[in-house]
Amino acid sequence: MSTTADITNTDITPISFSHIMYWHLSAYWVATMSFLALDYYWYSNGISKYKFSISADGRPFAPTRMIYKAIVVAICNQIVATPFIYYITEYCIDQSWQLSLYDIYYIPLYFLLYVLLADQWFYWTHRTLHMNRFLYKHIHSIHHQWVFPMAIRAIYAHPVEHVIGNVGSLMIGPLCFPINGALLCLWVTSATLNSVLAHSGTKIYMLTDEAHDMHHRVLLCNFGVMGLCDRLFGTHRTARIRPEEVYNQSHT
Repeated sequence: MSTTADITNTDITPISFSHIMYWHLSAYWVATMSFLALDYYWYSNGISKYKFSISADGRPFAPTRMIYKAIVVAICNQIVATPFIYYITEYCIDQSWQLSLYDIYYIPLYFLLYVLLADQWFYWTHRTLHMNRFLYKHIHSIHHQWVFPMAIRAIYAHPVEHVIGNVGSLMIGPLCFPINGALLCLWVTSATLNSVLAHSGTKIYMLTDEAHDMHHRVLLCNFGVMGLCDRLFGTHRTARIRPEEVYNQSHT
């Protein structure tokens, strides 16, 4: 007899790919549409105190007609990524792991491993896209068409970059360390929200900082997810940006 009480039991329908996609898509679209509504409200009312980037007249940057393009690109990327997520998810879910009270103690360890692996994967794939001129010109420059990030642009990217960089960093942890399906849902949801928050350009205490906004303006800094690799390899930047340092076409 087990000494710990099961939280789940074998009669419950196991977590599957459809559950993972439901939470991923729900987190992404609810969060991005919420931030888009806020961006329109703040711009219409000239409120800039909640945004990291503001225009010369002190107003937040206006959402543009390219918002529609960003929505279309996001949907296309999610469709392209679906088969990859499907096959990875089927491998990542450890259906034999019936979550118990004892196992809960290992959740922080799993999530720490996932964050470290995601930061490593995203940092090096992202930095490579910047340092290789061919890859930047033909793939990553799409993501940098806008200097100032918005949540709706989080996965505005070439499909190759989305699958390798975004989906890769999301799933590298579970691939290396398979986990209970419910916890995989939690990881995918939290990682999706983190990506949206990083691109939101919005000041939210303890949840966002200016690192990714700065990356979009200067380019050759702040490549990682959590800033761990950036600090380790000397590419972390927190100082305010001077006007002459803002993105210019010479990078391409």
